[in-house]
Amino acid sequence: MELKHPASTYASAAEGWLMLGLPQEALRELTQIPAALMTHPSILTLHWQAFADQKLWDAAYGVACELVALYPEKLEGWLNRAYASRRRPSGSLAQAYQALLPAAARFPEAPLVRFNLSCYAAQMERLDEAWGWFRDALTMGDPSAIRRMGLADEDLRALWPKISELME
Repeated sequence: MELKHPASTYASAAEGWLMLGLPQEALRELTQIPAALMTHPSILTLHWQAFADQKLWDAAYGVACELVALYPEKLEGWLNRAYASRRRPSGSLAQAYQALLPAAARFPEAPLVRFNLSCYAAQMERLDEAWGWFRDALTMGDPSAIRRMGLADEDLRALWPKISELME
């Protein structure tokens, strides 16, 4: 479902505000979109980004949950829900992991799901499991890109020696 004018104009303006680092302005633009279109996946994603940029994690989590419920085929909602689950005041790594785990079965070819599960497992000090998820991500995605991402992600610091060995 494509957004039509004027909703598309407000959505584009919101994107622009987000690129400029002004999430409150983005939210103001989004309030002008008709209520019937507020559950459009693009609009939900823009709301999520505006809330995340402001570190309003409970609001971001709520939007991500709605995105997953309405559009379970969209990977972004699952990733965003897990990300917000970790960061919301009542959240945790375990909640983020549990929020994302079903996406491993739903998106069997998505390396980002495995990469993020690896990050969560590593942070929970479940290093064998983290390494398994990381290896799965390597086989599904561009191995050199996944390695670079792994070596740049502080969540995977405990795995850096193993990841470095892969590059030799």
